[in-house]
Amino acid sequence: MKKITIIISICLVFALTFSGQLSAFALSNSASEVSTSIDVSDITLSPEADATFNKDVANDDVFIELVTSATIHRKKNVSLNDVHGGKSIKLYGIKNSENILQSLYDSYIATGTMQSMIDPDYGILKLYVNGNNEFVDSLAFTREGNLPGAKAKNGWIEVGSGIATSKDDPLVKYSQDENLKNLIISLGIEKAENIKLISSIPNTDMRTSIYFVQNNEEFLIPLEDVSNCMKASQVYKVSDIFQNYLKPILDFQKENAKKYANVDPKDVPYGLLPYPSNLPVITAIDMHTYGTDNLLFAEQTPMSNSDSNRDSWCLFGILPVAAILIICGIVIVVRKNKKVSS
Repeated sequence: MKKITIIISICLVFALTFSGQLSAFALSNSASEVSTSIDVSDITLSPEADATFNKDVANDDVFIELVTSATIHRKKNVSLNDVHGGKSIKLYGIKNSENILQSLYDSYIATGTMQSMIDPDYGILKLYVNGNNEFVDSLAFTREGNLPGAKAKNGWIEVGSGIATSKDDPLVKYSQDENLKNLIISLGIEKAENIKLISSIPNTDMRTSIYFVQNNEEFLIPLEDVSNCMKASQVYKVSDIFQNYLKPILDFQKENAKKYANVDPKDVPYGLLPYPSNLPVITAIDMHTYGTDNLLFAEQTPMSNSDSNRDSWCLFGILPVAAILIICGIVIVVRKNKKVSS
């Protein structure tokens, strides 16, 4: 009887251990599927387009000189040997920039979406590297049509440096596809679409953000802290940002415009910020759990083949294996009992 108990225990332990290993394998395979399914191709130029941009624009001697001069001025400890264009980051701006905040807010109220306001004519943030592939500095370029009359190089106009000056800058970090994918996965984002980098919004302190759509809802991930109301690398609903960030700023600017309408410009308080200091804190969204509260009652979106296969593997692959091993243990016990009785 003691031997029988030992045999059953061994079978059960083996079954549970093996099923646990299969579960871990399924989960790791699931994470790998999420990583490969995330499309970040709209963050940087393709290698072919990048090579063309370097040849036609970025590697011009004038721009190389600008980069090296800026690096020397900033007293950066980096080699300036063989400085040349590295990756090209695509930065999308907002349409109607002549009165951008008011236009942005009005358009959102009218359409209920930010996507229609994103200008398809993106700008380029060119990251320059040296012969050791170390980051040196960056230059921003806009399309010739955005600045009529300005000197252009093959359709592009250089508009300055200073957007990204350090290898630790978020834009430099997330120009690497794997770094960006890892951030997205760590935030619990599994089905992001239309991922883009949105440039800073003038007259606010909201700089570059990652824009994406999931389940037909828009989100932004600021790459830097925004006032006291949003934290870097956290997910926020676009609707919350418009209601609790942009609207208070717009109201503040309107109030100040009215307040100082008849005041001599020299009498306007020096350093007056274009946004209030007491903006409300916006609640970040936990994408690991967001939208799951009503899963039992809401109409479900059909699963993709990969999701379906993964769940089938977990349910119809792991459990039967464990059951078979347990049954084998029982069979051994029965046969053992027969031998004993005979």
